[in-house]
Amino acid sequence: MAPPPDEDDAFAGALAAERLHNGRRLAWLRLLGISGFFVLTVVAGRVLDPTWSRSIALFAVHWLIAVGLFWLSYRRGALFRIAGLEVALVDVPMVFLLQYGMLNGVIADRGIAGFSAGLFLNLMAIAGLGLDPRATVATATR
Repeated sequence: MAPPPDEDDAFAGALAAERLHNGRRLAWLRLLGISGFFVLTVVAGRVLDPTWSRSIALFAVHWLIAVGLFWLSYRRGALFRIAGLEVALVDVPMVFLLQYGMLNGVIADRGIAGFSAGLFLNLMAIAGLGLDPRATVATATR
């Protein structure tokens, strides 16, 4: 006769399954968000202001990374045991580089800086969806 299941094991299993599920959701959210902003950057660079075009190459790299993470999230779920850690390792540095590339040394840079603060706060919230405090701390200290 098998021993009764331990409640801690059941909780750990359910938490691991939820983290994996949330990792897949985060990968989908990342791909969707980056795709939208990538299209916005291309259109704005061609129609409104050519300075937006400066970040197209970096956006393309970020988009390719997002596609790769999305693909990995459905092919190899084990890599997403710490869901949200990729926010600290990929998204925060890429957003920093993209926003830094938009700075021109003019008065409008204050608006970019304020918008960047909102982006980083959103990235913190997204990292929290991974249900792992290590990912949240890693994102906050980047």
